[in-house]
Amino acid sequence: MKTFYLFLLLILSGPAFTQPPCQLSLDSIQLDLSNSTCNYLQFKYKVSGGTPTAYSWTYGDGNGCSCIKPKHFYTANGSYQVCGRIQDANGCADSLCATFIVNCADPCDLSEIGIFSVDTLSYSCNEMEFITITSANAKKIRWDFGDGDTSDSKYVVHTYAKKGTYNVRLIIKDSIACADTADLTVDITCSLAEPCSMQIQSVDTADGANCKTKRFTLFTTKPYQFVYWNYGDGSLDSGMRIRTKVYTDTGLYNLCVIAEDSFQCRDTLCRLIRVSCPNTSSLTETDFMNKRIYPSPFTRELNLDLVLPGIIRIYDTGMKLLLSKENETGLTTLDLGGLRAGIYLLCIENAQGRYLYQIVKE
Repeated sequence: MKTFYLFLLLILSGPAFTQPPCQLSLDSIQLDLSNSTCNYLQFKYKVSGGTPTAYSWTYGDGNGCSCIKPKHFYTANGSYQVCGRIQDANGCADSLCATFIVNCADPCDLSEIGIFSVDTLSYSCNEMEFITITSANAKKIRWDFGDGDTSDSKYVVHTYAKKGTYNVRLIIKDSIACADTADLTVDITCSLAEPCSMQIQSVDTADGANCKTKRFTLFTTKPYQFVYWNYGDGSLDSGMRIRTKVYTDTGLYNLCVIAEDSFQCRDTLCRLIRVSCPNTSSLTETDFMNKRIYPSPFTRELNLDLVLPGIIRIYDTGMKLLLSKENETGLTTLDLGGLRAGIYLLCIENAQGRYLYQIVKE
């Protein structure tokens, strides 16, 4: 026991332990010219007297990092003091500052606009999702998918109608119209049905054997396989391109025809048709007008009050057409101030027939 105390006493009474002086030094900070632009600066530095284990950098614009390889994007021209601090495992530290100039002639170099990544994700053989990561100051984005379609979303799913190779372009812009672009190629290899190109060109209408019979003829851009007719009176039909329809009553009917080809492409065309017969009944003008034509004679405006929709026409005494107007029911005012004083012919045609009146302008 006495031996142990003697040994401990020798240790405690020996020379005091002292830490060697710090030798770590940050000797210089320089610009890495080979990897820098006018506003993107990478820095290199020299260290002596030890091995740093911690780094701290400030770039003079409020930003900084704890990185081994300092680099920074500046968004404004100016003079910036870059400061570095290093420290080793023993707590020895050193620091140094150096001044660098940012001078870009093009304002877009300072906008920090950029596309960081562009990628695609396939959902099916012709359905693609386009994905991009851009700088935070990108205000406008536009995809051009190479087939005529575009989008302004960062993430968008697009369906191609045909197989082929498409050149896709992404364009982004910031608030001062500085832009960046990215291009990629998309291959659509699956077999896709061609888009429907069969269309109805027209449906011609001709009078049949009597005033209530119509003969319809269909014209299409490509051969059809099926034709469906809706005559507007509740009756339906299918079959050939030429159909004859006998209506039970006169009036306006909404005729619709649907044509379908062998690829199940469809097109539809609707039009109003008029079924009218000569007026052989005892109808008078009060059957389709609430009031007589007034005022008569007139100086500028002529008023009509129609019960049935129809077509109004004004002729001169030589049967030259001066005005034609389709009108619904109700009060109608015609501005005839451009006509000279004289006698004119007013023609009103509706589902019940045609009616002629002589009107006088003072």
